[in-house]
Amino acid sequence: MNPWTHVVGWTLIHFVWQGAVLAAVAAGALRFYRQRAAHARYAIACVVLATMLASAAVTALVLATRDVTVAPVVRLSQTSAPPAIASARLRSWTDNDIFSMRAVSSADVDALLPPIVFVWLAGVTMLLVRMAGGLWHVRRLQVLSLAAAPSRWQAAAERIASGLGLRMAVHVVESVLVETPSAVGWLRPVILLPIAALANLTPSQVEAILAHELIHIRRHDYLVNRGPDGGRNSVVLPSWCVVGLRTNTRGTRTLL
Repeated sequence: MNPWTHVVGWTLIHFVWQGAVLAAVAAGALRFYRQRAAHARYAIACVVLATMLASAAVTALVLATRDVTVAPVVRLSQTSAPPAIASARLRSWTDNDIFSMRAVSSADVDALLPPIVFVWLAGVTMLLVRMAGGLWHVRRLQVLSLAAAPSRWQAAAERIASGLGLRMAVHVVESVLVETPSAVGWLRPVILLPIAALANLTPSQVEAILAHELIHIRRHDYLVNRGPDGGRNSVVLPSWCVVGLRTNTRGTRTLL
């Protein structure tokens, strides 16, 4: 078997229980801190997501550096040894039955590794293509927004940003291309306000939305949100872990 297939396959298998344990720890911690400040839950979720990626990387490194050669299992039926030798072999196998069973079990799993890795590669490819298409769409949306005239809420956004200690220039536009308020971009962020929704909002509500989006920008949620996406696409994290944790780290949409 290709050593690369062995390492990747066993890394994915081990990540099943590793991801489950980390998700259970995160769920307990978030439940314990449910009445605490939001930044504490945010930090917990970020640490757990980073630990998930690190656990897969460390597992792959350990598997790649250790000797993974499994001794072949000799079946008595395939030998033509005299009865006395066969009896001795039988006693030897009985004395070491635990290790032999482990070898057989490992060999059975090894036989499944090629299809497991193939399915994983196919899933990663589809997810990366989907992610690339989404990034292209968001980039195009950002470019169009930066070229558009600023919204009448630009001054309010600058005032709120100053109060939050955000020194980065943020462009605010009203757009028909989005249905919910969105923060687009990281180095040149843009806040998109849906025109249809603004008609039914009071000034204080619009300012609250601006403050919410500016907080996303201030704490660099682009990196936090892209981290799980990239990790999920490359390691295929359990979706229930990622969705559950990301629910605690974001509010409205942060597109890029």
